[in-house]
Amino acid sequence: MSFKREKVSNLNPYPENASGQTPEQLVDQNITAGDNVTQVSSDSEKKFGKGGTNITIGPDQPAEVGTGAPAAEGEQAMRITVGASKGLKVKSPESADGVALQANKNPNLDATTIYASSGGSSAKENFGLSAGTAGKTKGAHVAIKSTDVAIAARNSIVLTTRTDTHNENGQPVAASINGIELMAGNDDSDLQPIVKGSNLVDAMTDMAKQIQALIDTVEIIRKQVADVNTAAAKHTHPDIINMVISMFAAALDEDPRKVLKKLTGGSTLVSKSLQKQCQMSNKWMNEVVAKNLKKTTINIKNHENQYLSEAGTKCVNSRHNKGN
Repeated sequence: MSFKREKVSNLNPYPENASGQTPEQLVDQNITAGDNVTQVSSDSEKKFGKGGTNITIGPDQPAEVGTGAPAAEGEQAMRITVGASKGLKVKSPESADGVALQANKNPNLDATTIYASSGGSSAKENFGLSAGTAGKTKGAHVAIKSTDVAIAARNSIVLTTRTDTHNENGQPVAASINGIELMAGNDDSDLQPIVKGSNLVDAMTDMAKQIQALIDTVEIIRKQVADVNTAAAKHTHPDIINMVISMFAAALDEDPRKVLKKLTGGSTLVSKSLQKQCQMSNKWMNEVVAKNLKKTTINIKNHENQYLSEAGTKCVNSRHNKGN
């Protein structure tokens, strides 16, 4: 995903405020890394600090005029900036008439910005973030932007949403819960639900049980087929001579079984091809199928111990982090 630096008012314009922009606030500079420059301040703001490190208190205005909540709404904000407009190439911009210009506030160009607002706009639109599914509602918010952001806790870190039934304006919070969104690359094109570890373990454990049940069924079938093969291998039938004798016996109106028994002593022939096939089938069942079924049973148990057990070396559940 390509990244384009531009004025925040191009990302989140408020026409009713944009009409108040001054010529210097409309300047669009080529940008590269560099030192700090002086930023535009309005009479409605109070700024503390020097140069590129300062705290600004005033109306909700995350960048140049035209951003943030409409002035008539009276929303307030506090902005902490370190390395203000560090991304501007020209540190002392001038107009075509040689008039010194100041840079617009812009979190895309500041080295580090912490912005706290009482409402009227949203962190996502103020900082040009992809829409996603959460954090799009206009209201009180805190936004942090820097090249890297690290949060270190000596004990624990808790990320919690929907702690109250009403917002800062006393309005009911939506019944649906806005979750926690992790969006690398500011790309919301493939946002997916985060898997719940315990549910995943339950699902995989149940699947392992079903596979084991299938293995047990195949083992029963294997044994039954082996029994059939054993019985079929012992099967005998009269040879051609006995069949001819039976035909003559029938013609003489004699009982063929008695005639055959009298002439052959009751002996019959074994089917060599059937016997060989049954023996080969039994060998395959006992040496290949039985071995594979036993191996799969062991593999399933090892899989459960390694991935689904809390003591497993590759357990799918985090030992320390939890979410809902």
